[in-house]
Order: sequence, then C-alpha cells, then structure tokens
Amino acid sequence: MIIVAAMFIGGVLIMAGINDQLSQLGSLTKDLIKPANGSSGFFLWLFAIVFIGALLRMLNLPEAGKALIVLIMVAYILGHHDIPGQIMEGVKRVGGSSDSGGPAAAGTEAPPGGTDAAPRN
Repeated sequence: MIIVAAMFIGGVLIMAGINDQLSQLGSLTKDLIKPANGSSGFFLWLFAIVFIGALLRMLNLPEAGKALIVLIMVAYILGHHDIPGQIMEGVKRVGGSSDSGGPAAAGTEAPPGGTDAAPRN
C-alpha cells in the first residue's frame, strides 16, 4: 500500500515538473496544510481520524472507533459541501485551458481537392 502511495506521489511530482507547475503544486499543498481562509485543513481532519482510531484501538473499542471515524468523515463532507466542484476547479486551474480543436485550429487546412491524396483520372 505504501509503495502504491509513493508511486502516486512520485507521478504527481513528475507531471508537475514536466508541466512546469511545481509552484502551483506547492501552493495547493500549502492550502491543504493551512488554508488561507482560516478554516481547518485536510491534514488536521486526517490526523483526527488516525488519532481517534488508534486511541480507541488501544482501548479495545474498535467498533466505537469505526463509528467515530464515520462521524468525522461526515462532518468533513458536510463542512466542505462542494468537494467534487473544488476538485474539478483545481484540475482546470492546474491543467490550464487550450482551444486546440484539431488541425484547422493549428493553422493547417485541408487541401483544396479534399483530403484524399489519390490522383483523379
């Protein structure tokens, strides 16, 4: 599981480097840790889930831990109601927008006789 996570993180870093987006990736990561609007970040919620799960596992109450983790996840989702919209906005912001609609948009046009190259007799 750790290997898959490391490969995913490595892939994200490589793609950000290829697309020259490392500064945007850094600012997005900083917003995850400490958001600019003063709300609690994702890592605080992740820490709460891990801490409560570990604490209740040590107290031999794994079922109560699962219930509290579900409640924490519900509270996070209710507090961040537009999660899919935020993900799509971030993808659009990082990916940029380009309107390359094919060869005609790139400045090349079809030959006057059509697209077939066979000579006509």
